[in-house]
This record gives sequence, structure tokens and C-alpha cells, in this order.
Amino acid sequence: MLYIIGPFFSGLLAGVFFFGGLRYSVDKLLASKYAWLWALGGFVIRMGVSMLILYWAAGNDALRWMAGLAGMLAVRTLVFRMIKQKEVRHAAKS
Repeated sequence: MLYIIGPFFSGLLAGVFFFGGLRYSVDKLLASKYAWLWALGGFVIRMGVSMLILYWAAGNDALRWMAGLAGMLAVRTLVFRMIKQKEVRHAAKS
């Protein structure tokens, strides 16, 4: 069990970086004259850093990779729930 806890928490960290960076990139993309640069650059940076974090934590072990990806999916679920709740509150005010 302790074998996969480290990669899981590293996956949480990678997920926060990836989806937080996605949010930042989309905000900048909507206001920028160079939207393609924000989209492409943001994706490459987010994916590269997330893969480095996961590779550092999991190495060549498939079970540890799955634990890291589970951590990323947990963050994804939380982020999308928070966004959906924000949209519902915004719609209720309007």
C-alpha cells in the first residue's frame, strides 16, 4: 500500500499544476491577440511538467503510473465540480 501512496500524491500535484494551468491558459487565451500561442504553449508546458512529475514518482512501474494517473483524475473531478457549482451559483444570481 505504501508503494503507491507517493505516486498518488505526486499525481495530485501534477493534476493541480495541469488543471490550474489549463484554467490560467484559457483565461489568457480569451483575452489575447495570440490565442494559438497560449493554447499550444500552455499545453506543451502543462503536459511536459505533468509527465516529468509522474515519471519521477512512478519510474517504469505500471502500478505506480496508474496510482499517479488516479491522483490526476481525482483533481480533475474536483476542479470540474467546483466549476460546475460556480456556474450554478452564477446562473441562480442572474
